[in-house]
Amino acid sequence: MNVNRKLAILLFVVLLINTARYTDYVLEGSRSPYYSAMLLLHVIALVYLVYEIWNRRKKVRP
Repeated sequence: MNVNRKLAILLFVVLLINTARYTDYVLEGSRSPYYSAMLLLHVIALVYLVYEIWNRRKKVRP
C-alpha cells in the first residue's frame, strides 16, 4: 500500500467522522449556518474523494 492510498483512506475516515458529526448537529435542530455550511463542505469533499479514488482505480486497471 503506497503513501497516496494510505493518505486517501485516512482523509476518507476523517471526512466521514466529521460528516457524521455535523449531520448529527443539524438533525438535532441546530440552525447555525456554520454547521450547515460545514456539513455541505464535508459532503462535497466526500463525494469528490470517492470520485477521485474511483477514477484512479479505473486508470490503473486496463
